[in-house]
Amino acid sequence: MPGAITGTGGLIALVHGITRGGEHGWTGGLTLASFAAAAVLLAAFLWLQARTAHPMMPLRLFKNRSRSGSYATMLFIGAGMFATFYFLTLYAQLILGYSPVRTGFAFLPFSFGMAAAAGVSAKLVAGSRRG
Repeated sequence: MPGAITGTGGLIALVHGITRGGEHGWTGGLTLASFAAAAVLLAAFLWLQARTAHPMMPLRLFKNRSRSGSYATMLFIGAGMFATFYFLTLYAQLILGYSPVRTGFAFLPFSFGMAAAAGVSAKLVAGSRRG
C-alpha cells in the first residue's frame, strides 16, 4: 500500500506540475512545489520498492540493458503516439473544421490498422517460437 500511495501521488504531482507550468509559468511557486513533491514521492516509491519483499515494480527488471532499452523505446513510442493523436485532433478540429464526432471517425482507419497489425504480429511471434 505505501508503494501505491507514493507512486500514484508522485505521478499526480508530476502531471500537475507539467500542466500548471504550461498554463501559469514554469517558475511559479505552486509549479515548483509540484515538481519537488513529485521528486520526493517518486524517490520514496523507488526506495520502498527496493526494500519490500513483494514490490509492485521489481527493480531487478532494469538490470538487463536490453530490457531497459526496450522499456525506454516503448515509453517514447507511446509518448509520440499520444502527442500525434493530440495534435492531429487539434488540426482536424481547428484547421479542417471537423466536429468531434467526425474527427473520431477520421481516426477509425488507424484503429483498425492497429488491430490488424496486432493480430498479424501475434501470429508472427507465435510462429517464430515454434521454429
